[in-house]
Amino acid sequence: RELGVMLSSAEPIQLGGGIGIGYCLAATNGNGANALLNDNTSVALVGRLEVSVDDLVRVGGGYLLNDRTDGELPNLFEESDSGFSVDLQFDWRGLELFGQYTSLVTGFPTAGVRNQEQTALHGQISYRIDALPFTFAPGYRFAMFDPHAEASRADSSDADDMGLVYHTAGLRIWIPETPITTLIDYTIAGEETGSREVQNNRFEAIVQIIW
Repeated sequence: RELGVMLSSAEPIQLGGGIGIGYCLAATNGNGANALLNDNTSVALVGRLEVSVDDLVRVGGGYLLNDRTDGELPNLFEESDSGFSVDLQFDWRGLELFGQYTSLVTGFPTAGVRNQEQTALHGQISYRIDALPFTFAPGYRFAMFDPHAEASRADSSDADDMGLVYHTAGLRIWIPETPITTLIDYTIAGEETGSREVQNNRFEAIVQIIW
């Protein structure tokens, strides 16, 4: 959460034929979550645009631009973030697909060193089954994060050891017209083979009540 202002469409703007467009534009202090003051005189600019077709397909994309000042007086350093994200959601007769790709490039004009590029992606699939007195949806999710993408890999001797890969199998159970939903999942978390590899698989169970 950052302090700022935002302009967005409350509902998708309907263009006819089931096609809708939504947008969001924001200017924030760009200084991180719950920070009262900005770190410099620049604001962070964020924009998003998405197109939907009925309740079947939604395609979206966003862009971030933020000039930051880091460090402690008198040693301050200028850094700049620019990033984009694209996503796709598909929902048809109980089949749900969702995928997203994100890239963030950080520049260091004060230090004059090479840019750092970070990339992440994830994709998930689930299927809703209504044949029993309760409804359940098994699902699978794959996620990957690379803090040193190809453009900056040469700047870190152990960059190959810092990639993260996650495989998650999950199950969502609920009874229609009741406020209780149960979510169960197991994640296999894997670091790239090397000095940073740890055993950190996890099991999670959540009971959600909405009223």
